[in-house]
Amino acid sequence: MAKYKNIYGGKEYLIHFKYSEFLNITYITMMYGIGIPLLFPVAALALINAYISERILTAWVFKMPPAMDNKLTKNALGMIKLAPLFLLFNGFWMVDNKQIFENVWSYMKLDNHPMPSHHYIIDDSPHNVHHSSPLAIMAAGGFILVLLQAFFGDILDAFGFTL
Repeated sequence: MAKYKNIYGGKEYLIHFKYSEFLNITYITMMYGIGIPLLFPVAALALINAYISERILTAWVFKMPPAMDNKLTKNALGMIKLAPLFLLFNGFWMVDNKQIFENVWSYMKLDNHPMPSHHYIIDDSPHNVHHSSPLAIMAAGGFILVLLQAFFGDILDAFGFTL
């Protein structure tokens, strides 16, 4: 007859490392996903693999974790809700890169002056709407939502509006 492990035996379950792994995968994918679209399926596979591995390890290797409150989970959710803003703002910068997509570049006037990047939300061209404009609009809307939640979150929660 096989011996079964005691639920109180085994290694300690360090959940804060698990949260940092999921946050790391999410933020790297959101930061560079527009420029490297392969990151989205790779991140999905990494998250699925981590989920399955954690379920197996929690059941067979680690000690039964102590009862915890939801403070750590709320903290992680508070941090992860900013990841889409990184996707939108950095995605706008990548998609609006004139040096890559339109071969527009400028000389540096002096050594200590930066080279103009030609990243303008509104420029002097006859067509002010670019292929990156939807990202800019959604980024501005998301930033306004985060600000509203930060400053008026308690009032919005009282009326049933939450993120």
